[in-house]
Parts: sequence; structure tokens; C-alpha cells
Amino acid sequence: AARARPPARVRACAMAARPRKNSLTVVQREREGTPGAGDAAAKPTHRRDVSTCNTNLNVNWMDYSGAWSFYLLAVIMVWFCFFVLDGFRSGTAWTYTNMVHFLITFYLFHWKKGSPINADQGQFDDLTFWEQIDDGVHWTNTKKFLAGVPIGLCLLASNPYTGVAAEDGAVQLFNTALALLLLVAKVPEMHKVRLFGINRGIPTQ
Repeated sequence: AARARPPARVRACAMAARPRKNSLTVVQREREGTPGAGDAAAKPTHRRDVSTCNTNLNVNWMDYSGAWSFYLLAVIMVWFCFFVLDGFRSGTAWTYTNMVHFLITFYLFHWKKGSPINADQGQFDDLTFWEQIDDGVHWTNTKKFLAGVPIGLCLLASNPYTGVAAEDGAVQLFNTALALLLLVAKVPEMHKVRLFGINRGIPTQ
């Protein structure tokens, strides 16, 4: 007997479920056996698409629309506060902003581990926020964006047009060091690496 074809609705759904390029959606296709000749009770051959996505509520909000804009807006608000307090001079304001950004993001992204979501049941207790983003996939769009922010802050704080004067090499070196520390913590080679055993183990609640 000729091999049975899947219904048109099943074929259309299967084509619609194909993942987009660079998407994190994982699609698994399972083919069932072909019914034998004369086996009227056998099920027709069909393809079933099962999609799974990142369900980690602790980090998947970074993929929501507006998350990147909110992040940048928070950075600008910090800069504006220092800008006003420093007498409306942007030079040191960007350096202070760079320092505050380093302290907050290093702790939240690369030091603090686990998830505050009770439904996770301790699944991510040994992973930092950065290691949880996009299920640990390296250099996704979100991770590229987060890596670009410290670079941008370093450039804004270290150039003579928006930051400190060109002859103030100590401040420029300070800004560069902060950016490099954040970038090193983000490279794939540092994934799940705990230098000298620091911050190793699962934190106690």
C-alpha cells in the first residue's frame, strides 16, 4: 500500500512551527513508523513538533520588549543625578556612572547565584544571573547588548569630549579597568569558572 500522507492541517502546522534563524527555540521532530501493507488499523505517518523555550523567569524578562530600553534609561538616570550633583559637568559624572554600573552589575550578574523564583526548586542555585541568561548560550543578542554597555560607558567616561580630560590618565585607566573586569567575567571561557574557588558552591538561604 502507498505510504499515507499527513493531513494538510498537520503539514501546515509543522511548517509554521519551524524556528527562526538564531532563535533559541529548540524543535524536535519525531517520526512514527510507517504502517505496513494491509494494516488498516495502523496510524498514518505524521510529524510531531515539540517546542521548548527558556522558562527561567529569573532571566527571560531580558528578552521582553522594552527591557533593553529600561536598562539604558536606568543608566542615563544615574548619570543625570551625578551630572546635577557635580554642577552640570559631564566629565566626572560618566566616571561615577561607570563605577556604579560596575558595582551593581558585577554583583547581580556575576556574583549572586540562584533564582528568587520559588517554582525553580533550586534548579539554578549554582548559576549566576549571567550564566542563566538564554540557557547559557554564548553571545546571544542579549549578551552582546549587556557586554556593549560597559564598553560604551568606558568610552563616554574616558574621552575628552564627554568625559575626563585627556591628560587625566589615572581616571582613564580606572574606567578601562572597570570595563575590562566586566568583559572578562562575560567571556565564554569564564562560564561556570570560579577563580581560586571564590564564590564556589551553592549559597545558603
